Amino acid sequence: MSCCTVCGTWCCADCAPPHRFLGEPVCPACAPSVARQLVRGASSVDGRRSGATPPQGLRLFGLALGVVLLILLVTKVILPASLRPPAAAEREATLRAAFVELGLALEKWKGREGVYPERLEQLVPQDIAALPRDPWDPESGLLRYTVRPTRDGPEQAAVLLYSVGPDGVDNGGLGGADRGAGIDRLYPVW
Repeated sequence: MSCCTVCGTWCCADCAPPHRFLGEPVCPACAPSVARQLVRGASSVDGRRSGATPPQGLRLFGLALGVVLLILLVTKVILPASLRPPAAAEREATLRAAFVELGLALEKWKGREGVYPERLEQLVPQDIAALPRDPWDPESGLLRYTVRPTRDGPEQAAVLLYSVGPDGVDNGGLGGADRGAGIDRLYPVW
């Protein structure tokens, strides 16, 4: 007597001799379906392909990995840029604070000396502890400063603080209302 590998029924070798597929005994009732499965590519008598179903732990790992990749895709690619704080807005805020700090130091200097200084470095350390850095210019790092004389004399000079802006190019203090990429960021001091 032998037991069918597929259905588990016992077969008597004298009454109904079992068929053998891949060395396993199979009853005459299960033999046709096992033969079809083997023709389709099954590598075992019970019909499973080798490697067709991964172990439970591996399936859970694959699912967890898929969820993590989906979360990364959503947070880094799909979310609109407006939901993430842009670096440009942070730089603009830093620049405005630097302009105000330098503007106040320049006014302190002018109140004491009667005219604006020739260079920003003259403000340190009496009027300002250290010169603020230009967030758009990582190389030289300092904000630009120009004093343009007017017809009314040096006491009425037009003073301009400026940053190179997002393009990183010093355009000599040329700026405008449109604040395009090739425009310096201006802070007039009067």
